[in-house]
Amino acid sequence: MRLLIYTIFFTLFFPIICSSEVNSQESKPNVDLHAKLSVTGEVKKPGRIKYQKDLTVLQAIALAGGSTANADMTHVTLLRNGKKWRYDLTNPAHQRLKLYAGDGVIVAAKPK
Repeated sequence: MRLLIYTIFFTLFFPIICSSEVNSQESKPNVDLHAKLSVTGEVKKPGRIKYQKDLTVLQAIALAGGSTANADMTHVTLLRNGKKWRYDLTNPAHQRLKLYAGDGVIVAAKPK
C-alpha cells in the first residue's frame, strides 16, 4: 500500500517539481559579470576594460584613457568573432557603433 501511495505521489507531483525548477532557471539569463573587451593601440591606457551594455566604440576608447596625440581615428579596427572591420571614427555614424563582450578595438597610429 505504501508503495502505491509513493508511486501515485511521484507520478503526479514529480513532473511539476521538475518543470518549476527548469522554468526558474530559464528566467535567469546567462550574464557574465566579468565580461571584458580590449582596447589597444594608440590609447593612453591600453588593455582590457569591463563590458557595459550599449557601450560604443568611442566610449570604449574614452574608458581606455582616450586616444593619444599620435592616434589615427580614421583607422580604427574592430575585431569580432575572428573577423576585422576598419572604421573612420571621424564619421559620426561610426562613433555610435555598439560593442559586445569579447570584442577588440585597435586604434592605429598616424602614418609617418
